Order: sequence, then C-alpha cells, then structure tokens
Amino acid sequence: MQVNGIIEGSIENIFSAVSRSLAYIGADPTDFALANSMFSRPKHSPMHGIGHIYRTMIGCALLGELLQKPREGLLAFCGAYIHDLARVHDGRDPRHGINAANWHFAKFNHLWDKYQLTEKERIFVRWAVEQHCCHEWLRRGEEGYDVMAILKDADALDRCRFRTNNLRSEWLLYKESKHLIPILESICRRTNTVNEDMSLSNFIKLLD
Repeated sequence: MQVNGIIEGSIENIFSAVSRSLAYIGADPTDFALANSMFSRPKHSPMHGIGHIYRTMIGCALLGELLQKPREGLLAFCGAYIHDLARVHDGRDPRHGINAANWHFAKFNHLWDKYQLTEKERIFVRWAVEQHCCHEWLRRGEEGYDVMAILKDADALDRCRFRTNNLRSEWLLYKESKHLIPILESICRRTNTVNEDMSLSNFIKLLD
C-alpha cells in the first residue's frame, strides 16, 4: 500500500484506497449493514455509533493491507463490526468488549460462515473484541495477537472524532499504524456525524 501516494483530503484517492484494502482482505461491503436497533442501547450519540464502527472497520482493512496480513485484517474487520454494540454509555465502560463478544458475536454466525472462519479464528475474533477496550493480555508472537492489535489500533485511530483528538502514537501497537492517521482523520471529517441506519457500502460511497 503506497501510503505516501494518498493525498490527505483527496476523496478520490481515499475512496480508492479503502476499496482496494477491502478487496485485499476479501471483505464485501454489501455483506455488512448496521442499524441503531442492533445496539444494546438503540439511542446513542455518534461517538460510539454507526460511523465510528464503520471507520474502525475501514481502519482494519487499511492496516491489514499495510501490514500485508489479509486474513488477520479480515478477522479484525469482523471484530470491529460488533466491538461497540454492547456499550451502555460513552464513558469508561471496561466490560463492553466482553459483553459484545458474549451478546452479539453469535448473531452473525451466518457472516462468519460465509467468510469461512474456522473455530480457532472465531476465538481470535472474540479475543480481539474483548481486549479492544482494556489492557491487552495477548503478547506479540502469540496466536491471535495480530487480530487483536489490528482492531485495537484501528479503534484508536478513530480518536480523531473526539474534540480533543488525544491520540498518542506511542499507544499504537504497530509503528506502521501512525501512517494511517491523516487518512482516518480525513475520513472522519466527512463522516463524523453519521449515525443513521446504513450499509457499509453506502457509507463508503460518502467518500467517493
């Protein structure tokens, strides 16, 4: 992925990069759609809503291509789809990852089947969702680490949606992730208020 070839603020280039990264990890955006009724709290702000989830999924795809880890990127992308569905509020909610894995993962078995996730891969996705909002217990080199780390970095990269934008690059688990900061910031500027029911494919069209 030629990160330096993507001009910040260029909708055309970012749209192309996102489309290419989704194809690289093997994800079809028409398979994924979110509605506010799918969340544990249907009435919520955009802070942890549909736009944030889609940007995190996009971040997983971009990072999967950047790291040349297509399968890990796909698994993290699947985890991102459910990672914030169980939040009870927008503040510190350390159990929402565990709750998302317990309450929402099995609802999408038809998707995991379509993408031929093995039993071990499904465990990796659940682990990633559980650890995205707390101190990670998987260590580099262990099975499932890359799935968790891709999701965690993609989630962190969307901190641009906060007014304070207090992302610190040393928090990122991959040094490569910092190269995606301007791209995610550009996407965020155009989609930060998105919170209506929408498919991922329609969300991506907002970047075209």
